[in-house]
Amino acid sequence: GDGERMQLASKELGSCEVYPQYLQHSPNGRFVAVCGDGEFIIYTALAWRNKSYGQADEIVWDNGGGEFATRLGNSDIRVYDKQFAERNAIRPAFPVEGIAGGTLLGIKGQDFIVFYDWETLQLVRRIDVAAQEVYWSEDGTLVVISSESSFYILSFNRSAVDVALQNGALPADGVEEAFDLTHEIAEKVVTGLWVGDCFLYCNNSNRLNYAVGAEISTLAHLDRPLYILGYLPKDNRVFLIDKANNIVSYRLLLSVLEYKTAVVRGDFDNANKVLPKIPESEFNKLARFLDSQGLKEMALKLATDPDYRCELAISLGELDLAAQIARQSPSELKWRQLASLATAKGDFSLADECMTECNDYSGLLTLAASMSDKKKILELGEKALADGKMNIAFICFFMTGSIDHCIDVLLTTSRYSEAALFARTYAPKEVKRIVELWKSDLRKANMVRIADSIADPETHSHMFPDFVASMEAQVVARKFVEQRAMLPSSLYTDHKEDAFKELKDLVGHMSFESTKTHVPHHVPSEPAAAVAAAAVAVARRRNEER
Repeated sequence: GDGERMQLASKELGSCEVYPQYLQHSPNGRFVAVCGDGEFIIYTALAWRNKSYGQADEIVWDNGGGEFATRLGNSDIRVYDKQFAERNAIRPAFPVEGIAGGTLLGIKGQDFIVFYDWETLQLVRRIDVAAQEVYWSEDGTLVVISSESSFYILSFNRSAVDVALQNGALPADGVEEAFDLTHEIAEKVVTGLWVGDCFLYCNNSNRLNYAVGAEISTLAHLDRPLYILGYLPKDNRVFLIDKANNIVSYRLLLSVLEYKTAVVRGDFDNANKVLPKIPESEFNKLARFLDSQGLKEMALKLATDPDYRCELAISLGELDLAAQIARQSPSELKWRQLASLATAKGDFSLADECMTECNDYSGLLTLAASMSDKKKILELGEKALADGKMNIAFICFFMTGSIDHCIDVLLTTSRYSEAALFARTYAPKEVKRIVELWKSDLRKANMVRIADSIADPETHSHMFPDFVASMEAQVVARKFVEQRAMLPSSLYTDHKEDAFKELKDLVGHMSFESTKTHVPHHVPSEPAAAVAAAAVAVARRRNEER
């Protein structure tokens, strides 16, 4: 299984004459180079026969031709052919800190790396990166240069270098078109390997990741530092080793890598050919990869998770599909997202269904109010009241002129002071009953003095000089509203200005005996002042109790 230690048979091949500091296999697997104590020895991989030796602090192989290069000190670079014979040497004009093999010979400086052509040893390109390691892909078209905190993926244009070589010696500063930076990823590579166009690596956080383009996927979280040995395509597994020589493996489907690589290259025909080889269990991960590449339509076809499919459908504006998914696998988040999209697209029927499913009372109120649907607003108010959404319920009843319901909402929530003020304005006949409830509530809270200071219109009629007229107006106004509700909409133009007129002007038969005393607008009338003062005192007392 993934991460389990593998039980492998071991075989002693032979001994080594030097103390090895590191070991490198040739790209074709036939030879092994061992380097240490300022010397190198090359053995055959299977029989462990000595093929070559010499002095070196470091040795690297080319990308498959059988040639290799050695470094001795900080200035002596020598290149050997596949017959193990020295054929050339380089003495750079800068202190050499290391060399790198692969498609090109890399020589590392303090804060840069210079690439040379293996055949001619001419400078191809200087890259200003403090390179720690260099990883070439098998076909030599991609290279990763890792630094202390990041790694860079570059594409290599072999044809540009070949054209320049055909024209004679390469320019002194190299070929500008040789490399193109494709991606920079802020992770430190501890060990890495190319599998096709996919870069597989372990980072310093002990995660086994792979990069396809700029898309990073985590294959496994490791419990200790591990180092990549290689990848076997026929087994679909990557093999790693720790410092105790324990070998483990993790499953990595080659078909998934091929599919992602084809997508990044834009080769969708090849991607569709590879897709049938991929198990359906991987489809959701591939969908998220396609989404990250901006291919939401393709992601929607592959996604299997209902929540993710609904999210993709909404982002693509597929209302019918998103609604179908939401009905099959309902969740509040889906309904809310779909409600926003349906509203934006003008599908108010679907928006109403979504808001109802997720109990979005504010949205339902906005929708019903915009459609002037009084019946729906009233129904929403009743539902909100039953669900304890008192603010929404009050607004619904107030918008539809259901004054009695508004007062009931305030009384249900023990908002007696607000209910009294509200009734004084809209339902004077209810003031006496509400004031009695208010006083009773205050007395239960040991606020007797405040309760006694509240003016009652019946016992303090001198403080409410126009109260009788207002109660009469309430009766007439309600009858007037009932009559207007029966008028056909064709008469709207005849009554559209009514909202800006006084009630006494609209109701001709209603008489108002003006017994009001003029009061400046900045000084509150005595009854209003008494009620307001009492409400403030109650609020202050309750805050102190909290």
